[in-house]
Amino acid sequence: MPEDRFDSLANSLTAPATRAAAVTPVATGNLPFVSRAIQTRTDGFVDIEMAAGGRVTLWCQRGIPYPLRVARIFPGGTTATGIVILD
Repeated sequence: MPEDRFDSLANSLTAPATRAAAVTPVATGNLPFVSRAIQTRTDGFVDIEMAAGGRVTLWCQRGIPYPLRVARIFPGGTTATGIVILD
């Protein structure tokens, strides 16, 4: 592993992401971890369940990280592709 000079600092919601995962929307099951942000490769809708509860469909533009704490992404209302979650 390369040296991480920031490893001893607190990880906060405003700190840069330290992990990422490409995800596919599924009807059941949570994401591998609750996101700090999501980003898509294409413009489109993303049907999400927030970490604190509540489901909403949002429009996302490609390449823009949206600071959302997401627990699940559903396929039904999702049209965006190339979804990546960041934490």
